[in-house]
Amino acid sequence: MFTKDQIKSIHIDLNEMLQLLGKKHNVRLTTGTLRYGANDLRVKITGQVRTSDEVVAPEDEYRSQIVSDFNEFSTVFGIPKNALNQNIVRGTSVFKIIGLKPNNRKYPLIVQGSRGGRYKILVTDKIIDQLKNN
Repeated sequence: MFTKDQIKSIHIDLNEMLQLLGKKHNVRLTTGTLRYGANDLRVKITGQVRTSDEVVAPEDEYRSQIVSDFNEFSTVFGIPKNALNQNIVRGTSVFKIIGLKPNNRKYPLIVQGSRGGRYKILVTDKIIDQLKNN
């Protein structure tokens, strides 16, 4: 029978092993939610080939996922690929684009405010025009 401490430890060790394996094969390997029962555990592992024009993200899992999604899906939303880390203006505030969550249909764009807060915002024609003019 698994305990929560064992599961946490296994998840941490698995992520470390996947990072090493990914570096060896030039692939980004990430784990999804780890689920477990009395006698079994399941985890989804996703792999993506690293490209030379890919923006390098910090090791933070959340950040690397939204950056990876941005690199893959930004053009689907009409956002230029070079828009990552660019600033946009909304009202009187300036935000930096840090990623994309394509499964968020209404608010897919992830931005960071000047104080470090993260926000989900709607992709509008005004934002796309700002990014194309930068």
